[in-house]
Amino acid sequence: MSHYKKANQQRQVANKAIVPTLTKVSDRLNVVQCIRNYILKMISNVKGVKVLLLDDYTKEVISLVMSQTEIMKHEVFLVGMLQDKKRQKLPNLRCIIFVRPSEAINRAIRDELNDPKYQAYSLYFTNVLPTEQLDKIASQDKQEMVKHVYEYFADYIALDRILFTLNIPTMVPMLNSSWGEPSFNRLSDALLAVLLSVKKARPFIRYQKNSDLCRNIAEAVNERIDEQKDLFKIPQSEAHRSSTPLLLLLDRREDPITPLLTQWTYQAMLHELCTIKNNRIVIDLSEKKDNEESSDEDDDVLDDEDLEAAAAKKKRRDAKAKKDAEKKKEVVVNAELDSFYAENWSSNWGDLCESVKDVIEKFKENNQVKDKITSINDIQQFMRDYPQFKKFAGEVDKHASLVQECRKQISKRHLMDVSELEQSIACTNSHSEHIQKLKQLLNDSRITPNDALRLVLIYAFKYDNTKGELPALKKLLASQKNYHASKLIDNALKFSPRDIRTEETTAPTKTSFSFTGLAKKAMSAFHDDEEVQNVFTQHKPRLHTILDALFKNALNDNAYPYFGLTSRDTARDVIVFIVGGATYEEALTVHKFNINEEDLAPTNTGSSSSSSNRRERSVVLGGTTILNSKSFLKELLKYSDHSQMHANLE
Repeated sequence: MSHYKKANQQRQVANKAIVPTLTKVSDRLNVVQCIRNYILKMISNVKGVKVLLLDDYTKEVISLVMSQTEIMKHEVFLVGMLQDKKRQKLPNLRCIIFVRPSEAINRAIRDELNDPKYQAYSLYFTNVLPTEQLDKIASQDKQEMVKHVYEYFADYIALDRILFTLNIPTMVPMLNSSWGEPSFNRLSDALLAVLLSVKKARPFIRYQKNSDLCRNIAEAVNERIDEQKDLFKIPQSEAHRSSTPLLLLLDRREDPITPLLTQWTYQAMLHELCTIKNNRIVIDLSEKKDNEESSDEDDDVLDDEDLEAAAAKKKRRDAKAKKDAEKKKEVVVNAELDSFYAENWSSNWGDLCESVKDVIEKFKENNQVKDKITSINDIQQFMRDYPQFKKFAGEVDKHASLVQECRKQISKRHLMDVSELEQSIACTNSHSEHIQKLKQLLNDSRITPNDALRLVLIYAFKYDNTKGELPALKKLLASQKNYHASKLIDNALKFSPRDIRTEETTAPTKTSFSFTGLAKKAMSAFHDDEEVQNVFTQHKPRLHTILDALFKNALNDNAYPYFGLTSRDTARDVIVFIVGGATYEEALTVHKFNINEEDLAPTNTGSSSSSSNRRERSVVLGGTTILNSKSFLKELLKYSDHSQMHANLE
């Protein structure tokens, strides 16, 4: 055990050494770079050819920030899964195990050490490993195979530079459970990892006062920080270069309208219409026809006793399933890897369509150049350019397919008409006009049940039942076979009651735009028309109001108090975390603050400080998950079922 005890001591040293060297004060927060730095340091620490073993979680963590090709350049011979029992023995190679600490994973490590397949092991955990778990691993390491144990705080999913998620799909169990709830502990552990990974001093913590959940999380994170306070200590020589970040904890229930809205900027549209999961989208390229579906239904009337007919039916179904699977393709939408996406992720629908047209024309020109190859020099030049040409061709095909899918859904679901009313309800106070148009759309058979439900929910969150119209709207939904809508709407208002939705959330933003005429332009002409853009993107999330007040040093201390340490200085580096899920619309809001697009009035310290603050401020956004309207409706449904379960128990 003496060799392992040495590794155990190195673990303690690593906890201190792991605090990254502080960057310059002007550096912006960048969660992708934080994770990349950890991974590069990890695979560089172990010299020579090696194997990298992951678990399901760290596989996602790495895949979003580094390609396998890039990893292989650092003498990584093989990337595999720790829990794969069929791995072959490679006794001449060293092994890096990079995993998230858990009982199941620690058991897998013990099993690996009991029957080692490699020359030596370096263990890297994404968060704090409890001492008792380390002792169990040590007791199993009879052959002293473990040479190093490190804690690298990469315990979150970095989707892009300013956005991260924990992939916790629901907050419902946390609303009525004790602190022992696994998701609650997972959340506080992950926030500790985020705070440690951004290379800053011990943070200030502010939270939404009218959310008990946010307060409990603030307390839990503060306790985690106290337990690991040595990791937040800044060397005296670096103190003048450091800045103290702010962790701001918000509750999704404060702004339930944002995740329900139709989106009109590229990234948010893709998530709303196609669903982005860890920067990947599955596109269904099949064209289903009614007669094909009816022929499948006819198959169901075959005599079950006719074995040959049953076998033939199964064969047809299997073939159809295989064919459908072949017509689905997974595409990656990652600004770090895709130049078109990097330039257009925040573009509105009209500008996006223009960009797609331009890039297709550019591809056609490049393709014509390829066809004009007439000499050896031309061939050599083409071969040099081919990798970039192939990558460009892939991007063109991908984004043309994605935009076409968006166009199809916009047309099929009449989303311009739906969005027109959504924006009007969310941003203006005109109840008589809203209720009239809402009833008209609910009686329109072209509007899908989910879109109708979204409209009524937006209306309910805006007006509650102050005007006495909700019962009639529920009846309209029920008449269109939206049978569970009434109960869901009632429970949605319990999920996000008015006392947790601050006054600013429901305050109107006046607008003088005429919707109908301008709306049609966006689909037909794709002009860069500022009015068209504002019609469909005029809504600003509650987060915008909060950040605006925060950077003016005017955020209400009573509504958003500090937990523990307090500060009178204007925040510069801010980590916003929304319990219950963030949205891509909110990520765009953060982006605009980071690029200083959102103009700020002078702060309390004067105009010169305001200018400095605008130049240096940096915000990243995180959430338990990344919501679209579909996933948020599922969350409301889970809350409805959860409430019913508790009612039955009572």
